[in-house]
Amino acid sequence: MGSQRALPKITEVFPYWQDLNSTDRLAMARQAQYHALPRGKIFCINDAITVSSLYVISGEVRYYTINADGRDTTLYRLHRGQYTSFLETKLYTNPNYSLTMQAEQPSEVYAISPPMSKYLCEHYPSALKFEREVFYDRSAFVMASLQRMLSVSSEQRLAMFLLEEIKRNGSRTLTLTQEQMGRYVGTHREMISRMMNVFARHGIVRLSRGQVEVLKPEALKELAR
Repeated sequence: MGSQRALPKITEVFPYWQDLNSTDRLAMARQAQYHALPRGKIFCINDAITVSSLYVISGEVRYYTINADGRDTTLYRLHRGQYTSFLETKLYTNPNYSLTMQAEQPSEVYAISPPMSKYLCEHYPSALKFEREVFYDRSAFVMASLQRMLSVSSEQRLAMFLLEEIKRNGSRTLTLTQEQMGRYVGTHREMISRMMNVFARHGIVRLSRGQVEVLKPEALKELAR
């Protein structure tokens, strides 16, 4: 599999596995594909992995769309232990909807193709329930993110993002470039640079190449209100 460590088994990853009969367990185990994704690897809508049910073993993958002006908008990111649902396939394969997936870090994933996932959902209520829950949670997250982008200032969004990142990482030191922050927050890198420099002047953050250290999270909380 290309990894020197033990990978989680398919039986441990998809919660509806225990409900499958022996034939379908074998079919799913044979069909599931492991992928090691190098950092920066991009997958467009024509790549099967983009529209598969994914489980992220390690790393981080980002799903985004590209605007008419060429600027991309992050829809969501998947981290270790998170899933995406094949029920999103109909959205992703719409000719009027452009979706791209990129490995933000060296990542490992399991991919279950749409035909296999569709079969399981048609024959096992627990599989359908699981796929729907993942899809609904992701849709709610995307809608909330888009609403935030439309109704909240860039400064507030940046403050919210930094607070979310230190909570997710369990550290006030974040390995992020300003270009990455711009993609996640939904604004230009130049705007991020100006705002981060203001934050730094006020002692809220300390900047270094490719890293941000949050010194005053309470100040970010005030800005995020």
